[in-house]
Amino acid sequence: MRNSDRDELDDLIDGALPGYSDASPIEGLEERVLCRIQSAGPPRRLAWPLRIAFAVPALAVLVLAVAVPRSWWNPCRQL
Repeated sequence: MRNSDRDELDDLIDGALPGYSDASPIEGLEERVLCRIQSAGPPRRLAWPLRIAFAVPALAVLVLAVAVPRSWWNPCRQL
């Protein structure tokens, strides 16, 4: 953008920006955030039904991989 293309909005933005850079954080904000993180405690673990929901399909895949004859899932076999 050339200086000749500037309009009133550009001037308003340029006038407002110096005020934002001088702003300081709210007093005690960092301490409140850290206290909130500490009070939350350790992250929750997955509930046992959700663990089972992941374990059952994984076990089924392992059983099928062992039980199905290799000649059946061989991609190079003749039909």
